[in-house]
Amino acid sequence: MKTSYYDNYSRGTSNKDGNNKTPEALDKSEKPEKKEDLNSKSSKSKTKAVRNVSDLSTKERLIVDKLRSRDTAVRSHEMAHVSAGGSYITSGVQYSYQRGPDGVNYAVGGEVGIDSSPVSGNPQATIIKMQVVRGAALAPADPSGPDKAVASQAMQNSFRAQIDLQQMSLVKGSQKSSSNPYEKDSDNKTARGSLINLVA
Repeated sequence: MKTSYYDNYSRGTSNKDGNNKTPEALDKSEKPEKKEDLNSKSSKSKTKAVRNVSDLSTKERLIVDKLRSRDTAVRSHEMAHVSAGGSYITSGVQYSYQRGPDGVNYAVGGEVGIDSSPVSGNPQATIIKMQVVRGAALAPADPSGPDKAVASQAMQNSFRAQIDLQQMSLVKGSQKSSSNPYEKDSDNKTARGSLINLVA
């Protein structure tokens, strides 16, 4: 389940690469970076000093405030997925970051892995699992597009499992009715095809 600053929260315009740009992200130094990208940068960019907020311009302070708010929202969003997903969470939260004018990296997007595959050969377990997966996908107050897609897929898997469960019930029912009609039915305690003595 993915939360992205660009797909879910910005109202910027798309560039030729399909990425949305907000006014805050027009400067190349402020574009989101994956955590892995930050670690592979040269030591010069790693040692970029954190600036004191009082040294920032009014515009830069506004950007920092928005980034702090976004960071809090992203972390809360992803933790809601983790809390609701329980044992079906397959990977911890992976954040994408944006460096603010103060030199601090703020989380602007995140992703949590969840196992949304059906339980092989067990439609009842699949239905239960898909309820958890759907709940985890929709756990945040503001589910993203990818979150809604995971929830939709879980619903489809659940519907398929319900159909499988019904088919299994029909097969069991037809096998039961095709057994020896003169055997006693455990529910009725009378033999099928036998006479019942009503005069007693």
